[in-house]
Amino acid sequence: MGKSKRNRRHKGAAAAAAAAAPLSRAADAKAEAQVEEEEFQDDPAADLVQRIKDQLQEASSETRECGLQSLALMVDRQSSGEVVGSKLVRVAAPLMAEMAHPNVRHAAVGALRNLSLVSPEVCDEMVKQVSWTKIFLNIPCLTSLVFRT
Repeated sequence: MGKSKRNRRHKGAAAAAAAAAPLSRAADAKAEAQVEEEEFQDDPAADLVQRIKDQLQEASSETRECGLQSLALMVDRQSSGEVVGSKLVRVAAPLMAEMAHPNVRHAAVGALRNLSLVSPEVCDEMVKQVSWTKIFLNIPCLTSLVFRT
């Protein structure tokens, strides 16, 4: 059994217009993707902070740990203003009290420690952003030290 060729009819103008429509949609999608890419290139630190914030708010403990590790590694003098300004400390600090996942708890402590070492101004802003008393009361080992009877 060999392949047989069929005679194809020539498509009319309507078919040519329909064929051009997907090309214009593809061009529009490509232009939109390019605009979004340019927006991310304008402020890569803000994009990274938003990605970390999204990771910290995920349900998966592995994703939260990954976000905390990213936060711990990205902290330096240039990006600390972006981190503190985006209120990322408010999202990361309560993860220190997570008892079900000790890796998340350790990563949160490490990330916040790295952030606090940047400058005294950053430490002051961290204290302003979070109610540390509520967080420390949720950590059992600290609660037993504070409320010894």
